[in-house]
Amino acid sequence: MTRKSDSIFDKDHAQINVPRHPSRAREDARRCRYELERDGAMRAFFVQIKCDLGKAYQVASALADAEIASEIYSTAGNYDLLAKFYVDDEEDIGHFVNEKVQVLPGIKDTFTVVTFRAF
Repeated sequence: MTRKSDSIFDKDHAQINVPRHPSRAREDARRCRYELERDGAMRAFFVQIKCDLGKAYQVASALADAEIASEIYSTAGNYDLLAKFYVDDEEDIGHFVNEKVQVLPGIKDTFTVVTFRAF
């Protein structure tokens, strides 16, 4: 798993934990999830998200802050955002979307795309 902080040492050799930069932590999480998916421990799926008018940026920020999506994109068309998620093989995707994604404020509708294999 990814660490939330890096350890550095002060002049007296005392350990100090420094919070990681959010984008670096997300990149580490993305790399870890990719390796787990490749090894068969996790499944990837995508969720298209339709937001309330004017709320796409707030929803994208809430998804990023929740650290549940590995990638988030703005899109054109019927949906405003596209997010990639990973779950354990045993975890139910429907429950995950209902309990962790659809509860975020500003989400009007979702469309889930289940994937089978990355090439």
